[in-house]
Amino acid sequence: MANRDEVAGFLRDYLKGRLEKAGLTEVTDATSLTGSGLIDSFGMLDLVTAAEERFQIQIDMDSVDFDKFTTFGGFVETVSSAPGS
Repeated sequence: MANRDEVAGFLRDYLKGRLEKAGLTEVTDATSLTGSGLIDSFGMLDLVTAAEERFQIQIDMDSVDFDKFTTFGGFVETVSSAPGS
């Protein structure tokens, strides 16, 4: 099972170049990945695919609370608690 720190590190690395473009210097658990301009809807699909491959998990999108899932902390929580992680 991937721990929160591993998933948060993965997500920070994934977002590295995008943070500068969005004018953000740091992210918190409450940072909206989509609302802040870090990722659009297609980018979110790419991120989910990358996380599933990296952590060898399958995210059940039918059970995801999208308001929470699209925040930094919500994404980290969802990935770190996914079966097989």
